Amino acid sequence: MVKAGALDAACRRDADYLAWSTVHGFALLLIEGPLQGLAHARIEPLASRLLDMVEQGL
Repeated sequence: MVKAGALDAACRRDADYLAWSTVHGFALLLIEGPLQGLAHARIEPLASRLLDMVEQGL
């Protein structure tokens, strides 16, 4: 992302771990946490928002 100009080099350090932990946490909430059994129609918009949030945070 830095090479492509989509991410400032100053923000790059450990960004993969931060994004990974966010997505992993969401997945665990869906698999074995309070979001278990959530309708697919609700998951998609939440997942999209989550990815937008990660992207904006980077």
